[in-house]
Amino acid sequence: RMGRAVGEVLDRGGVVMGASAGAMVLCEHTWLPDRGGEVVPGLGLVPGCLVLPHWTEGRSEQAATMRRGLSDAAVVLGLPEQSGVLVDGAAVTAVGHGATALVGAGRRLLQPGTSAALAES
Repeated sequence: RMGRAVGEVLDRGGVVMGASAGAMVLCEHTWLPDRGGEVVPGLGLVPGCLVLPHWTEGRSEQAATMRRGLSDAAVVLGLPEQSGVLVDGAAVTAVGHGATALVGAGRRLLQPGTSAALAES
């Protein structure tokens, strides 16, 4: 129900923003750290991804673990403090102070001000 309401806002040209848990729930998948790291369906507004907030370089293994059981195309967006991404369709643009990690079949960093397709990870 909430996903449909937010989708209607986007369909009318609105903008939606989420930080930390708010960013996590916008994705197709949501990580629940308080449930032992369980990954469950999110609102689905950002297809094929889930968010790992408060990203630091030492969390690559955790991101890889989060992807288990998801499609090979699934991407974990590692968002460091004071940073994030702007999503436009299947493309993301890193914003803020730190590089966003895209962890898919491989891992790469997206520096602030640069864009990439989620499917390329």
